[in-house]
Amino acid sequence: MGKKILGYLFLFFGILCVLSFIGNIVSLIIGRKGASTTETFEFIGAIVMTIVLGYVFFKYGSKWTRKKSKVKDEINSIGN
Repeated sequence: MGKKILGYLFLFFGILCVLSFIGNIVSLIIGRKGASTTETFEFIGAIVMTIVLGYVFFKYGSKWTRKKSKVKDEINSIGN
């Protein structure tokens, strides 16, 4: 039960990561005129971190909220 709640929380954080990714891309493209290269590198670093965290959140969120198949359990019990 706890993993399922944590899984849904991870899926929510994954959705927030996707929205953050979109916002950072738009900020990088539109940007301010004459922005420094440091600011550009900060946006690129934020985009990379968002991609990594989004991947982890969606991976474990979908793994922990997935319903187990009864057919698979029945197949495993045949051999025992």
